[in-house]
Amino acid sequence: MLSRSSFPLQALAALLLLGAGSVRAEGPSDADAGYDRSGFHLGIGGVYAFEELRYDVDSLGVGEAFAGNFDPRFDDSAGIDLYFGYRLHPRLDLVFQYEWLEGFDSTRGDPALELDTHLLLVNARVFLLTGRWQPYALAGAGALIVNTEIVNKNFDKPFDVDVGAAFRFGGGVDYYATPNWVVGVEGGYLVPTGPVKPAKYGSVGVSLRYRF
Repeated sequence: MLSRSSFPLQALAALLLLGAGSVRAEGPSDADAGYDRSGFHLGIGGVYAFEELRYDVDSLGVGEAFAGNFDPRFDDSAGIDLYFGYRLHPRLDLVFQYEWLEGFDSTRGDPALELDTHLLLVNARVFLLTGRWQPYALAGAGALIVNTEIVNKNFDKPFDVDVGAAFRFGGGVDYYATPNWVVGVEGGYLVPTGPVKPAKYGSVGVSLRYRF
């Protein structure tokens, strides 16, 4: 399992070192670099999620494993993000995002519970500046998949799978270490609906992207 307390700082330090190693002694001016140019980009990142889950045993549908209903409480989680996007305009970017969280683990009850999530989103990012530093606001829509696992060999894995629409709002900043390599920091809040409505969480992540 990932070390959740140190993960964001370790990931940010690694990405900043990668970016710094790519910077030339004298970089191009903003106008020459074309930081706001149109084109595709790919990226990978690390994310830490702060749970705001609103589940109990009954709403999770795992009552057969427990005596009575109660709030199992969950801790935070960490995972990875994958990105594929296209810059449409100097101030507008569309990004497909896949996010996997390795598990919100229960802190009460026996057997333990674990909720693994898969998030598929299309995000629109609106840039406030278009130079080397590019702060932005974002809004995204897509689907959230929640796998419920009862950590006991007597139960199937996963025990249940729920899927619902989800929306994400937030912002961040991109830093162009070179005209092609971009280091980013982003925060957001996920608002799920339907069967996964209780699976709310905030998140902060770091990323490294390559712009073509």
